[in-house]
Amino acid sequence: MIETDRLILRAWCKDDLLPFSKMNSDKVVMEYLPKSLSYDETVQFYNRIVDEHNALGYGLYAVVLKSTGEFIGYTGFHHFDFESEFSPGIEIGWRLAKEYWNQGYATEAAKACIDYALRRKLFDRIYSFTSVSNHRSERVMQKIGMENDYIIEMLNITKEFPGIKANDNITLQLKRGEIHALLGENGAGKSTLMSILFGLYQPTSGTIKKDGKEVHINTPNDANDLNIGITVMHTARSLI
Repeated sequence: MIETDRLILRAWCKDDLLPFSKMNSDKVVMEYLPKSLSYDETVQFYNRIVDEHNALGYGLYAVVLKSTGEFIGYTGFHHFDFESEFSPGIEIGWRLAKEYWNQGYATEAAKACIDYALRRKLFDRIYSFTSVSNHRSERVMQKIGMENDYIIEMLNITKEFPGIKANDNITLQLKRGEIHALLGENGAGKSTLMSILFGLYQPTSGTIKKDGKEVHINTPNDANDLNIGITVMHTARSLI
């Protein structure tokens, strides 16, 4: 059990299933997840959480208000092993019923979990994931001290010219030291996307971040100030 000033993070019990299912069926709570969950799907999720606790000794904790004992959601750890360069690893995550949003509970619970893990030296590294549009969850990550691995993020970039949409909801995320190739036929929007990054064009919509912070690149001088440079090379080939 983990305690904070206002919360208790504890093992799960069967009485949690009803409020857990109500939370998981709420379309507002589940906005950035693939789907809302039925009661049976919540039971399956509950069983996976309990099994992970039994197997590893940690996991997602039920979060209740210390003053009333009322279940408000979960916060804690999950061992992931999906295909990725940083997998397997440990994720910290949270989900609260919407009536408990904007009161600092997610941040309070997540900080307590991280402190708990640090004191017991459970993990060397902890990850957290969210949709690029889920700014509420991203703010919690920032408040608990998570660092963004991406040096450049172009999120949901759209660029429209009269009569044509050159970029349509494009997301490009770059880590330090990586090399990427943008492939596409003439007119696919590659140069437009890079011109937006260098301040030659302004996006119709979307966000650019540098080291996890939103930036506005209105001119090439702005890009240079952020240590963003661009080199253009054209090649011509002919068949003989």
